Amino acid sequence: MPHYNVTRRVAYPAANIYAIIADVGAYGAFLPLCQGARVWNERTSDDGIRQFEAELLIVYDKLGFRERLLSEVTCDPGRLSVRSLSNRGPVRHIDNRWRVHAVTDRSCDIEFSIDYQMSSRVLQFALSNAFDLAVRKIMRAFEHRAEALYGASAASGGG
Repeated sequence: MPHYNVTRRVAYPAANIYAIIADVGAYGAFLPLCQGARVWNERTSDDGIRQFEAELLIVYDKLGFRERLLSEVTCDPGRLSVRSLSNRGPVRHIDNRWRVHAVTDRSCDIEFSIDYQMSSRVLQFALSNAFDLAVRKIMRAFEHRAEALYGASAASGGG
């Protein structure tokens, strides 16, 4: 099963980046290839851990790909982590984890890891060839979202 892991340092506070990652319902507004997102069956435990089901509508016209990705998501604000698991729809298995690590009070490292296996061998092959580029675009999208929500001054240290 393919595995991918990347860490990227950004000039925003860890709590701000975590808030963007945990807001799965907003992914359709800024994430590449994601044309819609919805969250339901949300519950929060006494220790603040939020769990819910999520659906992302993923569209990639060049490959004629239009699928709904259904996941079980766990957001842990104490650990600044988000985990998404799925074995439905176009995926046989996906385990996606985001972790945010504070570096200073104005910067953090975003760690993204994913283990995945698609239901279709053709789709698996197509994804494996473009995965590095896709992950870089996703990471940039989260940075651009931070800039849109919190301003460029946070990134330049002037916020």
